[in-house]
Amino acid sequence: MNHKTPSQFANNFYDCWNSIIKEWLVNEQNLNRFMDKKQSLSIRHVPEPYYGDMDNCSIVVINLNPGVGLCEQCWLEQDKQGTLVNYIKKNSYSTAAIGFPLDGHLSQSPVPMPTASLNWWKSRLLWIDRILDYRGVSREKRNKPFAIELVPLHSKSFNVADAGDYVKYKYKTLLDVIEYALAASDSQMGLAIGKPICETLKDNGYKPIQNGGTIDNPLQPQNIKRYYCILESPKGRRILCTWSSGSNKAPSDNFKEYEKDLISRLFCCDAS
Repeated sequence: MNHKTPSQFANNFYDCWNSIIKEWLVNEQNLNRFMDKKQSLSIRHVPEPYYGDMDNCSIVVINLNPGVGLCEQCWLEQDKQGTLVNYIKKNSYSTAAIGFPLDGHLSQSPVPMPTASLNWWKSRLLWIDRILDYRGVSREKRNKPFAIELVPLHSKSFNVADAGDYVKYKYKTLLDVIEYALAASDSQMGLAIGKPICETLKDNGYKPIQNGGTIDNPLQPQNIKRYYCILESPKGRRILCTWSSGSNKAPSDNFKEYEKDLISRLFCCDAS
């Protein structure tokens, strides 16, 4: 693995969130400026805006927000005495996030991870590894993914209201971070599971590919309906979005040949 020195761009992003989370430790009300219109987000729990190292990553994983799955166990409730919070107090969020939650396939994280989150990431890692194989990224030289949340606060429910407006107006530089990480990644591509993420990106300048075939129709092997859409950023970076109705699970092996063909046609040449 070739590890690049962290860029000023990345350090500025990390420092920004370290500062925001430090303020939260003093007074959670400091997060009110990140609240959405419908007050569907929670300021009770520490923000988790990203995981990994954007300068040294294999691929960019785009999520909607940390979600209720974490909040149910909340790293010992995240009551400012919890394991994650205490680690951040002694170190920083960026120190925790750089190897977390993907370090050693989650077994060597600096703080223990709730079972629900552990299983959530394990299922995605299998899919991510498969996609990276299709992109020609060597397993021997493979960096860990970089994951970023479109909405960095936990939700009070699984439905985050007005996510597109949040990204567009509340934190404009987030789109620059996604673009930077895509360019820095080994695979030169992003992955997203969930229609809300696809719609949010489209609302913020990402366009479905028109030439070469837009893949936005359901695929139904074994009666499993799954949707795929390739989005392209204003600078030409591409993201593979997929979802199935009522689920945020990663695609199963049933879709591997379809995905391999899709990537070979719509993501130019090997990334290695």
